[in-house]
Amino acid sequence: MKKKILMILPLLPFPPKSANQRNMVGAIELLREMGYEIRLLCKLRRGQQVNMTDFEKKYGITIFTVPYLADASFAGILTRAARPFHWDGESHAYFEKNIQALARQHMDEFKPDYVWVSYTYLWPFRKLAKERKIPFIVRSHNFEPRQLFQEFGGGPLLALKFVPKLMTEWFSVRFSDFVFAISPREEKIYKMLGAKNISVLPSVALPFILKENREIYDKRPLNMLFMGSNYNIPHNAAAAEFLLKEVMPAVEKKAPGEFVLRVTGERLPDELRKFLAPNIIYEGFVDNLKEVLEKTDIAVIPSILGGGMQLKIFEPLAYGIPTITSPRGLSGYPFSDGEDVLLASSSFEFVEKILMCRDADSRKKLSQGALKKSKALFAKDILITKTANAFNSLYIGIMPQAKEQKEKIVIVGFGWVGQANALTLVKMGYPVFYYDIAKKIEPLYQGHAADYAKIKPINAVADEDGGNTCYVVCVKDGLTEDNRQDISSLTKAADSLKDLRGRVILRSTVLPQHLKTLRFDYYVPEFLHEKYAIEECLTPPHFVIGGKGFENMPTFLAEWERRAKKSFRGAPEEAAHIKYLSNIWNALRIAFVNEFGNVVYATTGQRESVDKVIDFLFEKKEYLRYGKAYGGHCLPKDIIAFAKTHGSEGGIAPILHAIHQSNELHKSLHDHEKFPEWFSKWSDIDIHEI
Repeated sequence: MKKKILMILPLLPFPPKSANQRNMVGAIELLREMGYEIRLLCKLRRGQQVNMTDFEKKYGITIFTVPYLADASFAGILTRAARPFHWDGESHAYFEKNIQALARQHMDEFKPDYVWVSYTYLWPFRKLAKERKIPFIVRSHNFEPRQLFQEFGGGPLLALKFVPKLMTEWFSVRFSDFVFAISPREEKIYKMLGAKNISVLPSVALPFILKENREIYDKRPLNMLFMGSNYNIPHNAAAAEFLLKEVMPAVEKKAPGEFVLRVTGERLPDELRKFLAPNIIYEGFVDNLKEVLEKTDIAVIPSILGGGMQLKIFEPLAYGIPTITSPRGLSGYPFSDGEDVLLASSSFEFVEKILMCRDADSRKKLSQGALKKSKALFAKDILITKTANAFNSLYIGIMPQAKEQKEKIVIVGFGWVGQANALTLVKMGYPVFYYDIAKKIEPLYQGHAADYAKIKPINAVADEDGGNTCYVVCVKDGLTEDNRQDISSLTKAADSLKDLRGRVILRSTVLPQHLKTLRFDYYVPEFLHEKYAIEECLTPPHFVIGGKGFENMPTFLAEWERRAKKSFRGAPEEAAHIKYLSNIWNALRIAFVNEFGNVVYATTGQRESVDKVIDFLFEKKEYLRYGKAYGGHCLPKDIIAFAKTHGSEGGIAPILHAIHQSNELHKSLHDHEKFPEWFSKWSDIDIHEI
């Protein structure tokens, strides 16, 4: 059963225009991808009218709203004055009876597993959650007291506002069950205020913009970018003024015509517009952020004021754009000057760093460094792991017996499937060991050194045996000389486990008729792509399990089932048939599209005609584009073995026999290695649409 989250936001984040809105929407998408059912509660601004249906359909959530109301009566003011924790006006607005009644109703009807609020000033819902023993999670966006002084300066009036803001932050982080701080800098502050369960969760907009690589061009002029969502916000206005008045005139004087600055965002004030020039272009609000970033050679984002995580700095970094910013703008994230970012503190330093970017090799180095660091900090699997670990810690905190129930994992067979499973289970907080007959095993996945260090080899398969041990068998099958499936290595592995106390989970690919010869408790075939195996193991596209009963299923299998986009329970033979159906269907589509493309090419002699014809009908979906023949560790052997069993001449399934032949023919007809590959991930694949 899917777990449920009641998410309470201070505003409707659709369509996501600002950095904070993109962060909120990113959290919704990430939690949905983790398998959670989400119900969203928020206030509408005065006069705001929005068609919720489109957003509900797009994001797979249900939305409930109330109008923004505040008690401005004399009695209300007196009541508020008598209650110190109501002094913060933003918090006080969420004691309003309509929003409290709505939250109470949905906590009782929806029965969420967690209540998630964005912004610390939404702590007034904590009492409702505590009464119902629902874990209360706070997602911070900035430390409000410091933000107040930095954005608006000092003075007695602001000092009066500072104390209530500080009380809000203290109460929120001290008495919440878990706090997700937006940055390492703010995590330190919240720990000082007494936060006990806390973790840094960067803006969840970043995984959805993270690029694999980026081309760097040696050209002139170089397009620079400064973006601020709205220049009514003081820190955006201050940074724009600094750039337009102090930096750009000096850049143009030292390198005339070599740089053009594009400024985006709403409501650039008139006093700044007067600094616009042929080399400074104001574009206003832009709807397509990726389109803007794609045209950018250098991002120049001074950070003069403000706190939190200024997304305008980190989005270009995640996109692989050489970025120049202020040291304070990194908010404690470990980017290094000269390696993955350029740091500057004065107008002189900003000018010098901009001029350094004339060298294409320097920009290429910065781009590669930014992408590498961003993947290590902001990749989707990293943020999924952080979030899942937080939820697991809440579960253990509420149910102390859960810690003892967490199984010890032994991976049997440490190839690419075994390593993907091991790394995933470490990220999920399980103790993991591995056994393999090979004496030396090389890590196959880059960027996971810390998690590999937690996976311990054992000398004998029984070394960690016990009643709470789970053996995850990932031993590879093969082919005999006559192209039948060879499971001899798998049989030996299964036989070595038959007298042990631990449960056996079989993940290897096995023909249905062979399963009865193997001893196991659960058959859970994998549906992983080699390039995205860890991410797909963390959030399975399909979770398919075969067994005789599922009442006492291991906790990690239950968690995978909960996170999965689609799940199936049935007999082991049914699970095996689903595995082969998936692989054969993928191979059939690849082979057929390539075969049809070869026919089009033979007829027209035009390579572009092939793409036009096929992409028109199949809409450029994965597995349905003209390109490379299939290959890799799985599809060739699986198709050959299944076809040998069922698709030989005179058998009941002759099409199966032809798939591999067509694929091999496609390899021989073309300069195959130069073809694009369209089958490395599950995105765009929906079996119901095919």
